[in-house]
Parts: sequence; C-alpha cells; structure tokens
Amino acid sequence: MNKRINTKDPFSYRGDLPLKGINGQAFKHFDVDADMSRIDEEVCRALAKADLDFIPNVYGDKPPDFPDEKGRPPLEDPTIPNQEGMSTQESRKYRIFKRKIDIPWAWAIPLKPNRFKTRDQDITPWASIADQTPYTKHVIENKMPFSEVGRVMVYGSWAGSSVPCHIDEPDGPYKLHINFNPKHYRPVYVWNPITKKKIYKPKDHIFYTFNILDYHGVDAVHISAIL
Repeated sequence: MNKRINTKDPFSYRGDLPLKGINGQAFKHFDVDADMSRIDEEVCRALAKADLDFIPNVYGDKPPDFPDEKGRPPLEDPTIPNQEGMSTQESRKYRIFKRKIDIPWAWAIPLKPNRFKTRDQDITPWASIADQTPYTKHVIENKMPFSEVGRVMVYGSWAGSSVPCHIDEPDGPYKLHINFNPKHYRPVYVWNPITKKKIYKPKDHIFYTFNILDYHGVDAVHISAIL
C-alpha cells in the first residue's frame, strides 16, 4: 500500500536552502503492477498516429550558476505578447528557432487534456488519441493511487537531447503526479543548489514522483544506450 504523500517536512541538506522534496526524499517510488512492454507498444503507436505539433512550456525558471545551462537561452516569459500575426504556438516555435527561448520538451500529447492549474481535477474527458492506449488508461485509472485523474500527458524529447534544469512554477501546493518511462531508464535528476550536484532517480523507480518546485531535469541519453 502506498503511503499518503506529505510535503510539510522539507527535504533538507547542509546549508540554509532546503529542497521541498517528497516525504523527506528527492524521489518517491510507487509499486504499480503493470506490463511495461505493453504500455511501451501502446504509447509508441499513439505517438505514430498523433500530431506532434504541440510544444509545451513551463513558466518557472532555471537555477542560477548551473553549468549545463551555460550558453542556453532562458525559458519563455509568459508576459511577453505573441509575435505579430502569430498564435501562441507559432510564436513559441519562432522564438525557439531564433534561439530566444529554451523549452523543456520537444512535443507533448494530451491523452487526457486539462489546464496545468487544474491538473489534479477530473473535469475533462479522455482525448480520442487515448483510444490507442486502452491498457495504459486502465493502469492509470485502476492501479495508481489517485482519488481522481485530472490530466494525462505524454512528454517527449528526441534521443540525444536533454531536458534543461528548471522548476515548473515559482510556488504553489504540491499536487500528486506520477511519472513513468515505459521501457527504458532516463537519467532524471533533482538539482541540489547547496552542493551543486544532481540527485538521480534510482533505476528501480519505474513509477515515481518528485516535487516540481525543486529544480529538475533529464540528462541526454545516446541512442545506443536506448536501443
């Protein structure tokens, strides 16, 4: 049985800047009985059939003095208006191509769309693309410790690319989210701003969560390590 999530006790290191953490840890693991090969097959089929045109963004920030980010542009500033004659997505792509902004993910597919602020509330139906992932949907609805399922997203980046270190939002209450990578390990980490070191997700954490108010990212993985 998975224990209740508690973030009132901060995950602290030596120094005066604690991480938020989850139950005093950087990552929280969930035991979920699922056929990951079956989920991998469904997700890959959904990706093949879906429109990968949507580029997501976060409105947090990057950590100061983070060596991996040297030379990379900042994240998108939501207060800047769209480019003249362009939609939000078009403006985002334009600024990416102009190297004015950085993005955490190359594309995303909403299996169950919802706004970020209401991501923990079941107020929207599953999208039609989720018809390609019936087993994955079953696992999420019946085998994960959610009282309700608010938003389900497939986030993606191409092999060999990293996810820049960032926080998802400046502040706010923790809302339970569970991440999983269907078939391969990804070097997800939380950044410790005191020791200036990455804390990596253990390899046995298939289904896991972390506090999105902590700086986090994903190292690049060479394609030979994925195949």
